[in-house]
Amino acid sequence: LFDFNGINHDGARFDDQKLIHMNMVYLRELPIETFVEMARPTLDSSGVLKGEVAPVYLRRVLTLCQEKVRTFDELPAYVGYFFCENFPIDEKAKRKLLSKGQPLVRLRQFLGELEGMRKFDEAEVEAAVKRLSEEHRVYTGEYIHAVRMAVTGTPSGPGIYQILEVLD
Repeated sequence: LFDFNGINHDGARFDDQKLIHMNMVYLRELPIETFVEMARPTLDSSGVLKGEVAPVYLRRVLTLCQEKVRTFDELPAYVGYFFCENFPIDEKAKRKLLSKGQPLVRLRQFLGELEGMRKFDEAEVEAAVKRLSEEHRVYTGEYIHAVRMAVTGTPSGPGIYQILEVLD
């Protein structure tokens, strides 16, 4: 079972990336109630949660994030836009978005489509984006990226359809 020939001659080293990955796996496996309970102190101390937040809303937000975050320290930046009106905007991503396509036109079209929706859920919003992209002969990404930037200020995060459903 043990052989001296298999011993590495180099010194041991700490692999922080492996530890972060292991932490992410652990966080994903937590029951959502435990994840919410463990995340709350980080969100409180960072100032993301100002005042009382409905437990159902917090649970819905954190359910979106549980699969994505690697550590609780990432949560404030990852979910801040769910809890405030004036969230920071990633300027580099904004410049990139504004440099191609017509994101403001896409946003106006998307808002027009939302006004006519009977039901506001993930499936309906996704169907609306697909209709718009077919009608205007553009990729769905043109709508998705414009809406994500307007709603979250970031170029990445949970799925935009799920974000919009939670924010409704």
